[in-house]
Amino acid sequence: MRERDRVRGQIRVLTAQQRFSALVLSVWPVLVAAVFILVNPDMMSNLWSTTAGFALLIVAVFLQLLGFLTLRRIIAIDY
Repeated sequence: MRERDRVRGQIRVLTAQQRFSALVLSVWPVLVAAVFILVNPDMMSNLWSTTAGFALLIVAVFLQLLGFLTLRRIIAIDY
């Protein structure tokens, strides 16, 4: 029982960098979009004011979610 807990702790430590990288990769596009909205709101307003922009926004959110879930699945280690 103690050995299993020790191994779980080691796995958690060894995957910490990958989990952090997955978090950064998932949050980065949202932060960049927020900065773009603050810097040039007219340019970014095309994303929600036009049909093509809205479609691209939906596709981007879907792909970002898919990437996040894929990274979580890759990082998850069964023990």
